[in-house]
Amino acid sequence: MIHEASEKFEEECIADAFKNYSAYHFLFALIAALLMQTLDQEMAATAERWMQVGRHSHEQDHHVVIEDTPEAHPLLGGGGEEQDGTMDDSATGQSVTPRRAGSSRSSSDAHDHHEGHGHQHLFVMPPADMGHIRRVISAVCMEFGVTLHSVFVGITVGLTTNTELKPLLVALFFHQLFEGMALGSRLVDASFGGKLEYILALVFSVSAPFGMIVSTIAVSISKSAMSGTRFVTTMAILDALCGGILLYLAFTLLLNDFVDDMKTYGARGAGHLKRKLILYAALWIGMLLMAFVGKWM
Repeated sequence: MIHEASEKFEEECIADAFKNYSAYHFLFALIAALLMQTLDQEMAATAERWMQVGRHSHEQDHHVVIEDTPEAHPLLGGGGEEQDGTMDDSATGQSVTPRRAGSSRSSSDAHDHHEGHGHQHLFVMPPADMGHIRRVISAVCMEFGVTLHSVFVGITVGLTTNTELKPLLVALFFHQLFEGMALGSRLVDASFGGKLEYILALVFSVSAPFGMIVSTIAVSISKSAMSGTRFVTTMAILDALCGGILLYLAFTLLLNDFVDDMKTYGARGAGHLKRKLILYAALWIGMLLMAFVGKWM
């Protein structure tokens, strides 16, 4: 898409403001990559803050004070009689063993009300799972990138003449197939709850047809709607931005996954060299296929 943007920026009908610099396509691609990096970073920071707030709230909910006097726990024995026993804390489902009323206390019991009372604090820390949060953020970023890209591909298909349409549709089929497989695996890793996985998959599925509908309606309303200086300039900028988004997704999400897979399957063990070669072959062949399909896109 960056190459297509460079061709559009070289058109004679491009706006005059874009004729004094020959690398606007790279500039807008870089801007898009930086914006995606900012969005990715801020989403991760926000999610981490939410997780810390949730952990703090969880601690407050499980800060349990247990009075160990017979008056506070009549089940332990009445009439001031001291007994040992256990009781189940209903809030945590844990078995709690209180101290004797006259037993000695450690120096950490700074909140004792008087000599006949004691209490203990139960803290249940929820596990910090930033790994799952990162997978969710990656899925959202990839959904945004490939869906936006598919809309522009659909617009291109809608503007294609009949002689060029057949090979373009074949290329579009494989293009959407490979992107759909990558996005589907990302959605599965994110483990979205409810029907969100199906909704996001459906959004991607209708993105290319939506672009076709937009271009078809625009041309049917006005023949010049999808041509001229304004349209060419807009499409050049959008193509460059979308290309930058896809480059960010490829280098920060997909290749990072490859590093993790290599550590998991190709680092050690019997046959690790064979598995490593298979991983490299799968990566290179996949990129080769997408580059081959891109010849007609």
